[in-house]
Amino acid sequence: MDKKVKILKEVAEELFSLMSADVKVGVQYNETDAVFIVDIEAGDTTGLLIGKRGDTLLSIQNVLALLFKQKTGEWEKIVVNVGD
Repeated sequence: MDKKVKILKEVAEELFSLMSADVKVGVQYNETDAVFIVDIEAGDTTGLLIGKRGDTLLSIQNVLALLFKQKTGEWEKIVVNVGD
């Protein structure tokens, strides 16, 4: 799992870099729920990343899942947490 955590962190950092979002990314794997949790510290851009009714956050979560699938060849459940 450590390799997958590293891959997901790299993918997330690249995505936010392309979005020109200055964020800190943390990734962990929750074995109990079999889910990857991506914690984003966004500071002033928290609201922008969450979006109206969480629509932007959901889109980011879906894009990360697709990018992760392309890198690893496996589908995994990924949850993105912005601003706690």
